[in-house]
Amino acid sequence: MSDLVALRRRQLPQMRGETMRALIVIVVILLILGLVGWLRFSLPDGNPTIRVDTQKVKQDTSELMENSKQAVDIAAEKIDQSIDRDTITE
Repeated sequence: MSDLVALRRRQLPQMRGETMRALIVIVVILLILGLVGWLRFSLPDGNPTIRVDTQKVKQDTSELMENSKQAVDIAAEKIDQSIDRDTITE
């Protein structure tokens, strides 16, 4: 029984460290989401509230998708041009 207790005592600090890391990651993610405007924190009538601005999320993600599509199209065009040049020089 004492071996089990000793094992638990060795594991406890490691578990606390993992829990603290997870908590810090969650807090950082929430802060980032708040800074970009996707989350809003308020205290109406003394009740803490977190709101997700779904319209802003949709707008930002659609802009990101459009920008990504344009970047992929530009990269594909450059690759095609490079292939065409290599084919001509051979």
